[in-house]
Amino acid sequence: MSLEAEIGAVHYTLDVPALDEAGYAKLQTAVMMPVLYPRRRPLLNIAIVLVVSAFVGGMVGYLASKWSLSGQMWIGSLETGEGWALGGSEIFLAAAGLVLFAFILALMLVRLNHRRMLRRLHDASSRLLAPLTLSFGEGGILSRSEGKASINPWPRVTGLREMPGYLFILIDHATAFWLPESTLANLPDRDGFMRFLQDRIGPPASIAPQDVPQGAPPG
Repeated sequence: MSLEAEIGAVHYTLDVPALDEAGYAKLQTAVMMPVLYPRRRPLLNIAIVLVVSAFVGGMVGYLASKWSLSGQMWIGSLETGEGWALGGSEIFLAAAGLVLFAFILALMLVRLNHRRMLRRLHDASSRLLAPLTLSFGEGGILSRSEGKASINPWPRVTGLREMPGYLFILIDHATAFWLPESTLANLPDRDGFMRFLQDRIGPPASIAPQDVPQGAPPG
């Protein structure tokens, strides 16, 4: 029996281009975010950090004033004699600001290192992210890429994820096929294709892009 016969009548066949580095980062988010952070709200997290930082800074200044804590610090140039003098509670506020700055800098370095890791993973996974042909049949999805073929029955297809420029089809909550917007835009019956998917998978969920730990491209 041929692979096409195993998935039944084929309704749609799409030629999908290779996944670039930016798309790979979105694939990681689409696959891993619902598993690791099912209720994550990035804007709420940022608001919490800002509120906590403001509260801590305000408390430091208030306590320094209430307890009459004092100190002096001068930063300047020995050649010109010009500088910046801090005294009293200003020192404690400056210290709180330095702690917050160090926290933000550390967070930026972590995100930068994470993006470097994703770049290396993308380069190492180039064969798995090569162009592929997806055939959507009554019994599942047939994928072909570089001489390899695999079948994913519909029960293994666990969700749709929409991200800017891409629609991802999740397989077993562990991997995903990618459909770029350019591929979807060229479909003569895009609405019919989406209804076909939703009838078998459910409506797509929108996810904001995030940097997350690695997932795996489809094999």
